[in-house]
Amino acid sequence: MKRVFTNLVAFLVTGISLGVGMTLIFLLTLQDRDRIDRSSTIEVDVKTEINDPSSGTTGSVELSRTRSLLDKLDQISILQHKFERNAALYSLVAPLDQPSVENLLAQSLDAQWKLSKDTRTELQTVLLERFSMLSQTDALEFVLDHRKSGAEFNAALISIFKDSATSNFDATIAKAKTLPDESRRRALQGILQAVVEDQPLIEQRKLATSLNLEAYFVKSYLASLNLDTVDDPSLVWAAVIDVAEQAGSFVTQLGELGIEWYRKSGIEALDQMGASMKNDAVEEKVFALVLSFIAQTEPKLAFDYAVTQLSGNIQSNVATDVVREWTTQNPLMAFEAVNGLDATAVREQLQFTVISHWAVQDPDYVLDNLSDFPRPLQRFGAVTAIGTITSKSPELAVSRLLEIEDAYTKLEAAHTLVSIWSRVDLKLHTFGC
Repeated sequence: MKRVFTNLVAFLVTGISLGVGMTLIFLLTLQDRDRIDRSSTIEVDVKTEINDPSSGTTGSVELSRTRSLLDKLDQISILQHKFERNAALYSLVAPLDQPSVENLLAQSLDAQWKLSKDTRTELQTVLLERFSMLSQTDALEFVLDHRKSGAEFNAALISIFKDSATSNFDATIAKAKTLPDESRRRALQGILQAVVEDQPLIEQRKLATSLNLEAYFVKSYLASLNLDTVDDPSLVWAAVIDVAEQAGSFVTQLGELGIEWYRKSGIEALDQMGASMKNDAVEEKVFALVLSFIAQTEPKLAFDYAVTQLSGNIQSNVATDVVREWTTQNPLMAFEAVNGLDATAVREQLQFTVISHWAVQDPDYVLDNLSDFPRPLQRFGAVTAIGTITSKSPELAVSRLLEIEDAYTKLEAAHTLVSIWSRVDLKLHTFGC
């Protein structure tokens, strides 16, 4: 009897659970269907209104359609998320014919239309996409006629020319040539987006040249240069160097490109760089960047190239940058390399470069080994070293000063010590330290 009662209770509990579960599933299904019905209301209503086959009072029908569209747009503008707005806008615009698209575009340009800026921009973008699908020619004319109305039309112009270049390249180029300068630049961007994967950089430049936008193309390319996408730096260099060195403002990009070229091709790349550059100021800055980079790991190689392959002011200035980098790593080796040069003004300049940085890095070594340096460098090295020590410990600087044997060197170093010490002492008193 007890077992029968237990089975009965279990049967009832199972039945109740199944009933409640089926009820919940049924309610959730109805709720989802209601949500789907409500989310598609805009699309269904618009399609019904647009495809209304009724004839007769055409003006009133068009007016009704326009009012309905505007009402729907007001509803869409309330949506908070851009994804939701765009989905609704595409559903709204997809069935529209060309006259309806043109009317809505004209309406979107009316500043008195109370529509949020984001929704207005998104609407114009979607409408122009639809317009381009219906008629690229008419869409382009509309954009060109209203190109001063807002920046979003620039994006549309790029998109239209990209699509047009994909379908009819020659006609697109011919059309782009007739445009004013600013619009022609946007057209070039769109055309290049269509062909960038099929044409090497030099061919892209030729395309820009045909539109009289050669300089614009090179400058835009260098301004957005991404070395990670460059397979052959020499080809990029050849395509941009003449315009880039005339502009003079792309030295950093040329330097980075030169470094990448060196990484992939070695020292021979430097010879080709030098042969291609006609602007001495640009050449000096580019070689300074590239050889200073090389000097970080191969200072002797960079030094030898600077003093044997370069000449004039380019040689002296670039070699100075290389020696400065080498001195931070190994001042003794840098000094020995410089001393090995023929006695010229360049060697003297480089000797002073080494000693000036060496005396700052390791002033005690310079003071302890003054006799190892040529006499003109002894005085300069001692004065620099005493100045470096004074800025850290004036008392120690005094003791090191007294060790200097040459009277003139000691006198000049003493002047430096007093000058720096007085500034340090003044700063301490000023800030109450």
